[in-house]
Amino acid sequence: MDIFFYSEEIDNLLEDYRKLLSEFQNKIKGNEKNNLIIKKYCDDINFITERIKTAKDAYFIEIRNLPEDEQDNYINKIRGKVSTLENLNIQYEFLKNKLIYENKQDENKNNEINRLKYVTPKELEIRGNLIQDQTEQSIFRMKNMVDESEQITRIAAVKLNEQNEKLRKVKDKVDDVDINVSSAKETLKEIMKEAASDRFIRLLSIMIFIVLVILITVLLITTK
Repeated sequence: MDIFFYSEEIDNLLEDYRKLLSEFQNKIKGNEKNNLIIKKYCDDINFITERIKTAKDAYFIEIRNLPEDEQDNYINKIRGKVSTLENLNIQYEFLKNKLIYENKQDENKNNEINRLKYVTPKELEIRGNLIQDQTEQSIFRMKNMVDESEQITRIAAVKLNEQNEKLRKVKDKVDDVDINVSSAKETLKEIMKEAASDRFIRLLSIMIFIVLVILITVLLITTK
């Protein structure tokens, strides 16, 4: 059956993919990661993945020609191969992108080194002066920020003292009111005491007068 042929071809291509990916990793470890090497392995791997895709499509075509009760069995068999292919693709994409990034970084670094090789003493002097000016400007800005902070702190302290003074005056006024109220209460108590004393004296006088009247009346009656 052709389905077995395509299944075996996929297995062989996956094994070739593994070997090629392993060689690619070894080249990287050996610092052989120029663009030509990357291109060679990328082309070879892309060729293998295209062959695997073609064999996989043919495999599924053959599955459709099988009786329905046999199709699930062959679909389950191909799933493991597809999973292996996806894992290899992930490893490959990671390596490829990592190399592209590292080569780009190396290229930028080399360009910077080459550019610095041809810098004249005059350019170095200009750059030094520029860096110095930028440093002085930064120091000046920092000094201004410190001065502004000190000024804001002083203003805040003055305003705080003013608020405290206002609060103190208000408290003094409240204390004066409390004293006046207390004094008024004491005066009222004294007045009430005096008034009570006066009423007592008047009542006592009336009682003495009544007693005297009674005594005189008794004496008069007795005399008769």
